Amino acid sequence: MPDTERTIVFKVGGLVLTGAPAVAAILGVLALIAVLVYHFEPTPASILSALLWIAFVAYWSATAKKASAAKSSESRESRKIHENLLVSSFVLLFVPIPGLTARFLPQSDVFVVAGLAVQASSLLLAVWARRNLGRNWSGAVTVTVDHQLVRSGPYSLVRHPIYSAMLGMFAGTAIRSGELHALLGLAVLMAAYGRKIRIEEETLRTVFGSDYDSYASTTWAILPRAATMIVLGAIAVGTLDILYAIAFWYPKGVAPGRIFQSIAAGLYGSASFSGGARTIAIGAALHYFIALCIVLVYWLGSRRYDLLVRRPILWGSAYGVLVYVVMNYVVIPLSATKRPAFLLSWVVLSVLVHAFLIGVPAALFSRVALRTSGHSHRS
Repeated sequence: MPDTERTIVFKVGGLVLTGAPAVAAILGVLALIAVLVYHFEPTPASILSALLWIAFVAYWSATAKKASAAKSSESRESRKIHENLLVSSFVLLFVPIPGLTARFLPQSDVFVVAGLAVQASSLLLAVWARRNLGRNWSGAVTVTVDHQLVRSGPYSLVRHPIYSAMLGMFAGTAIRSGELHALLGLAVLMAAYGRKIRIEEETLRTVFGSDYDSYASTTWAILPRAATMIVLGAIAVGTLDILYAIAFWYPKGVAPGRIFQSIAAGLYGSASFSGGARTIAIGAALHYFIALCIVLVYWLGSRRYDLLVRRPILWGSAYGVLVYVVMNYVVIPLSATKRPAFLLSWVVLSVLVHAFLIGVPAALFSRVALRTSGHSHRS
């Protein structure tokens, strides 16, 4: 007769409690959370961030019982190392440890919103991945009974989307927090998953052999190949653009920091120029976000129209000019900043830079992104 009784379990690292001790431990943790909440007076953003984490943990707890029975698993010592790293990463992420409360990002609603958006999208990715993985999921590196190699949903893009989601949850929390301890928590988690992925892939290659080798040859571990190329393209485009601006304006007495502040002025207006390092950082983040959007739009278009990547110089340069027009005659007039005074040399050079140092790189990286993802056009 199967055992239908439910037992409450509390597990942290190598500590496992059941029954009444588990209930007492859970109540103690809740009391500690209440004390921390009362002491630090959380903002609405931090409360929303916490709710996203609660939703993440609640969903995982609800679905964990549906996993298949284990056929083989990693050693207890190996699992303990991972659990200790995981606990350490959570402590660093959430606890403002003295000496580690310095900010790596300035306080700004821009970073708060960005962090919450990363958290929310990561939560959705986790749910999507968990639903596709089904009964093959396990917290430890485990081979389950009737284990299957899942390639559907997000597993068609990356081999470990659940780890991608967890790293995204940590990254979003760190961005929202902006404090050094949270960034260190993300670093510890990256080390933990780097170690676990190596062990897990060795196990999967043993189980699935050449099938797994074939799967691994078409996917990357954490980020989709196409996404990696798009991000690299955004870094290239953003860096070329800002280097051009610095090269043009620095000899005229304009400091690089003021150039970034002029970008942030799109959000804050003239107040940006008195914002110091805060608005410099916001301007830099906004600049590279725009660069990401530029590359992403071209990549999306090239998925539909083959000619955009078959002739990247022609269409990339045309796209760059279009970007210049949209930015200067649509985006800037709608922003909080004012259009700069007309300077012929700046306009002419900017059009050329947008054509060949922004549009063309966007096209070239989009072409690589399509090829690495195995995308083929119907035409």
